[in-house]
Amino acid sequence: MNNLIFLLGVFNIDANILKKNLESLNEKENSEYAQLSLKASTIDLRVYESRDLNKTFAVVENNKEKLIHSKYYPEMEAKRWIDELNFKKNAIIIVFGLGYGYHVREILKKDIEFSKLIIIEPFIEIFKSAIENVDLSDIFKDDRVLMVLGNESYVFALGDNLSWMDIEDIAYFTLPTYIGIMQSDMKKMLSEIRRFVLNQVIQRNTIMHNSERWQRNIFKNYKYISKSWNSKSFFNKFIDIPAFIVSAGPSLNKNVSLLKEVQGKGLIISVDTALKVLVKEGITPDFVVSLDGHIKNYEKFKDINYDAYDLVYLPTVNNNILDAHKGRKIIASAYEGVAAIIYKDMDIGFLQTGGSVANSALDFARRLGSKTIVFVGQDLAYTNDLTHATGSMYDDQKNKIVISKSDYFYVNDVDGNRLPTTGGLLSFKNWFENYIKMDNDDVIYIDATEGGAYIEGTKVLTLRSVIDSYIDSTHNLIEIKESIFNNESFIYDNKEGLLLERLREYKNNLDDLKFEVSEGVKAAKKLKSIFDSKITNKQNKINRILHLLDAVDEQIKLREAEIGLISVVLQPVIYNALNSNHIELEDKNEDAIRISERTLRFYKEIVDSVEFATELIDELIVHFENNEKQSI
Repeated sequence: MNNLIFLLGVFNIDANILKKNLESLNEKENSEYAQLSLKASTIDLRVYESRDLNKTFAVVENNKEKLIHSKYYPEMEAKRWIDELNFKKNAIIIVFGLGYGYHVREILKKDIEFSKLIIIEPFIEIFKSAIENVDLSDIFKDDRVLMVLGNESYVFALGDNLSWMDIEDIAYFTLPTYIGIMQSDMKKMLSEIRRFVLNQVIQRNTIMHNSERWQRNIFKNYKYISKSWNSKSFFNKFIDIPAFIVSAGPSLNKNVSLLKEVQGKGLIISVDTALKVLVKEGITPDFVVSLDGHIKNYEKFKDINYDAYDLVYLPTVNNNILDAHKGRKIIASAYEGVAAIIYKDMDIGFLQTGGSVANSALDFARRLGSKTIVFVGQDLAYTNDLTHATGSMYDDQKNKIVISKSDYFYVNDVDGNRLPTTGGLLSFKNWFENYIKMDNDDVIYIDATEGGAYIEGTKVLTLRSVIDSYIDSTHNLIEIKESIFNNESFIYDNKEGLLLERLREYKNNLDDLKFEVSEGVKAAKKLKSIFDSKITNKQNKINRILHLLDAVDEQIKLREAEIGLISVVLQPVIYNALNSNHIELEDKNEDAIRISERTLRFYKEIVDSVEFATELIDELIVHFENNEKQSI
């Protein structure tokens, strides 16, 4: 298709239609579309008038025309196709191919409820022809419609507009005639979207499983804010110094000893799982990054004295890790919600997360200023059927996988062979590749793992060759790092009194929220009892209670900060409420009972979340009050 030449077609451009379409697009802040009329096209398109006086077009390839819509009745054809499709209520619909929009308009006309209609038009030339020839302003103005152009931008558009809460019901449809003109593109696009959905599923499962744990760690780690350096103090202080991201993949044992030659000359940033392997080899990393909130993450540090290693952590990290670490701590932020609220005004350095601690370690390295990133031990697959390097916390029978299991994916390794991996590891790999792809800062990415999955966008080299070619002994890393520690203060140094004051304020606000939501619990119970009863003429009572519940909901909306304090633990509650069974029952009373039960359950879970957070805040208040007494 890239070798095709654009022909103007049968009709001249309708300036009025083009103007109207561009205006409607610009109303949705898609101003970049206004420049499309200036772009050169590379596809041979021929526009025709159909028998019903609409417009249609064909793509010409090798002197053969492929009609995208009917030459006779394009509207009727679109209606017939859409009528054959099934749409779930509240689904997100993704349509490949805008064409001239006849099928899109039929979807919008259907008597169905859906949350979003995402139209992916891979060919800018076709989009250009559509807005020049057909009035699509009604489609572009519809708030449910998201228009995505090009065959690469759609993944980023999905990321900007869909979250893990949206993936329960996604429906994919392709304009049938597009399959013939974009078969290879279709496979790639569907693969990319499946990868995106997989990442969101993993994120959803992670949040659903860890929300309470994260909430607990965020509060329990709050006491270290006055004993931690800000990660932002280290950003851009290591310009052009190579950074070695050391992970605990099976291939780490091949070349880990060579990292001794890197010490003091290149940044060694170790993920927590790899620390034991480095310590055994006598290698001191410049930074150790840890973020997992599970108690198993603490086991990575057992049996080693890690006080001498500078620890970069997120507020969600398992609190036992910080409790046992007596060395220098560096805090970074990666979350909104509760962390953003209780750490407000602190301007903590932000790190991206991708599910793996190595993802955050990479972002940390880039923010430090390094433009040569070297991956070591980053297998992202089960090299030699092993899960981790020997010497890590997984150095036991669990380190060996059973290949006969059916839940493995297979990816190309650095030598072109096939390796087994998991959905989780694949999502980490996808994250790395997207990160590298989006990095436009002339950065060299090198995979010196010497095994494992191939990471698109990296140079594959041996660690020996990287050290010989990229290490410069003129950098004094120790001096640079120690200068930062000596010249920068702790975050909120000597301000524990202010932290205590804030905690008391948070507790009072949560007490107020609990009171208001408890009133909602009482009202929801009354509503359910009325629906359960056999009394007649109950509509007036129902209306009064519904009015009270509306008032409670308004109060909850006004307490954005308080909800933010429990936002992490509340996310699964909201997700379950949004994705509960919405099928209407024939028995309206039974349907009302079910709705009242769902409302009651939602309010109760908010109260439980408040009580959970309040208990943690009470512990912190006692801690800071005791410190205050000791300082007198």
